[in-house]
Amino acid sequence: FQQIIVKKKAFSICFDDYSYMYSRGRGYQDTSGINQIDSLLEIFKVKDELDKATSEKGNLDSSSTEFEDSSVFKIVENIHSTADFVLCDDLGTEWADHIVFDEQDKSVIFIHSKHKKVANSASDLHDVVGQAIKNLGYMWFTNTLFEKKKDKFSKTYNGTNVESSVPRCRIGDLNHLMPFVINLQKDPHLIRKCVICCTFLSKSKLEKEFQKIKDGEKVAAQIPQIFWIISSFVHAAKEMNIVPEIYCVA
Repeated sequence: FQQIIVKKKAFSICFDDYSYMYSRGRGYQDTSGINQIDSLLEIFKVKDELDKATSEKGNLDSSSTEFEDSSVFKIVENIHSTADFVLCDDLGTEWADHIVFDEQDKSVIFIHSKHKKVANSASDLHDVVGQAIKNLGYMWFTNTLFEKKKDKFSKTYNGTNVESSVPRCRIGDLNHLMPFVINLQKDPHLIRKCVICCTFLSKSKLEKEFQKIKDGEKVAAQIPQIFWIISSFVHAAKEMNIVPEIYCVA
């Protein structure tokens, strides 16, 4: 088993010097290191509504027309209830769990959600951040490419083990979707945001742990890992002129 782990390079190493990280066969150095902690924390947006979350999508059956109120999906939709369009793209060939178009905010938002109990988990964060980074390129979609996805949003939320009557177009009139998107794409002030919605991350707890790093104190092994995962997400997004944000609990 150990030989398999080494062969696949399926391990990470954290160092006392937090500017260094070894992960999956590669070594990394972040020259900004500790100095960027405060700026990293700024991307965390506390959403008190997430305290009520008990699942990611809730229990669904063929008669369900909405995600359960206590699900992360429904909470995300409520957070963006004033947007012009909220589309559920989860399952299949997905770009995000939700795609949001907001003319007032002049934004296109890709939201990737994951629910777990608050634990500041590096492994759970790695999963959702990996998905978000993988799909960053889709945020610069052409109108032609997006039109090919339109048919998916006219259907209900169904998958291999999921059958429901929940419409994928959560907010908005599909008949006006393409004209709206084409017009929004023309706006020179349009902002693209990639959001990670994590119920298992607590901003206040991370602030305390990151302060220990700044003070040169010892922290649990997952804290430097979380620091590096968040840092990689921020750098990857900004390199593509995309605004990174993380929805979390207090």
